Amino acid sequence: MIQLIMQKITRRNALGFLGGALATSLLPNYSFSSEKTVNEIISEISKGTAVDNVRIDIDIPQQVENGRSVSIAFEIHTPMTPENFVKSAYIVADGNPEPVAATFNFTPFSGSCYAKTRIRLFKTQNVHVLALFSDGSFG
Repeated sequence: MIQLIMQKITRRNALGFLGGALATSLLPNYSFSSEKTVNEIISEISKGTAVDNVRIDIDIPQQVENGRSVSIAFEIHTPMTPENFVKSAYIVADGNPEPVAATFNFTPFSGSCYAKTRIRLFKTQNVHVLALFSDGSFG
């Protein structure tokens, strides 16, 4: 048999519990982080450098049953020579609490700029791929 022991609750503890319950009920969606737009995220990554249009093929399903593990693949069409290659590629999911979902680094010895991974998507959202080239430009 379980024996329950009653404890006295002080007025200070009761007010603390009531204040916490009130704050939780009034501010259920309050977050200490702020949502950033895709343009702000890309501007932070590119440090204000203009982003050019580059052919990037992205393979991601239109709809998934579960956002915990979504397969995504991308290919950036570039010659991958020592003079012109993709240094880094960023996958940005604008609806996630942490928008930069993945970062990939490449060298001219990679041969091609292709990657495949699985990411977690928080909700239905747009997914973007941003490429940093060896000359410092973004696409």
